[in-house]
Amino acid sequence: YLKADFKTKRIFSYLCYIFLIISIIIFAFILDKLDFSNILDFSDNGRIELFNEGWQLFLQYPFFGVGIGYAPPDATGVNALLAYNFHSTFFHVVATMGIVGLITFTYYFIARYQILTKKNTAFNLFSFMAFTFMESYGFVDTCEFNIMPLIFVVTFLLIVVELENQKEREILPLKNEIL
Repeated sequence: YLKADFKTKRIFSYLCYIFLIISIIIFAFILDKLDFSNILDFSDNGRIELFNEGWQLFLQYPFFGVGIGYAPPDATGVNALLAYNFHSTFFHVVATMGIVGLITFTYYFIARYQILTKKNTAFNLFSFMAFTFMESYGFVDTCEFNIMPLIFVVTFLLIVVELENQKEREILPLKNEIL
């Protein structure tokens, strides 16, 4: 994989994502109820209930989800500025956007990683690491769907990386001596 050309890597990545999506769909339809409290055994501050709620909504509305503006009838404090979320980017996407949203979000996700890995520079490496750490945090909080400050910072980071990728770099004399 490491020695493959870019086109081969891209095809392999797409096939992996398609396999993952198909596996999720099959898993969702085989199991009519999945209880995450049995899998994760720790103090969760109420997140397990939100994960279960998101999963149940996905099972009810598998193709398009319940919509991004969803709020349960008993939710308090939800308004135009403070959205209801499921405290996990994955569960938020499948609950609010369904399979169509998961496929679209996966494409968006791949496009952002392509920007971050376009050039092999220290700046791209550290940007890649920062983005990956933020996305890892997204498994326990919906960083993708909080407008301020997380997604604003990520969008700004990706814009800067994309602009830096467009610049042609000259090799400095000292770098020639080191290499």
